[in-house]
Amino acid sequence: QTHYEHFQRELDAAKGLHEELVKSVEPTLKLFFPSRCKGKDLVQLATELVPEGPTAVRRLSEGGGRECGGRREGDSVSFHL
Repeated sequence: QTHYEHFQRELDAAKGLHEELVKSVEPTLKLFFPSRCKGKDLVQLATELVPEGPTAVRRLSEGGGRECGGRREGDSVSFHL
């Protein structure tokens, strides 16, 4: 009985962490999979990812702020905080 209760508490805690983790990585996944970004450009997505704004995405915006999905092979995306 004690082992079951401990397992149940651990399972409940893990379920809560799962939801939190999914919400925290969603903006990053939008950058990696631009087909899901609904017309936003990469600079706008990066600004949402890093709330500090322009300073954090300066390097990305130097690339011309291509429309979402417009990155080419070899393009780099850097974030400077």
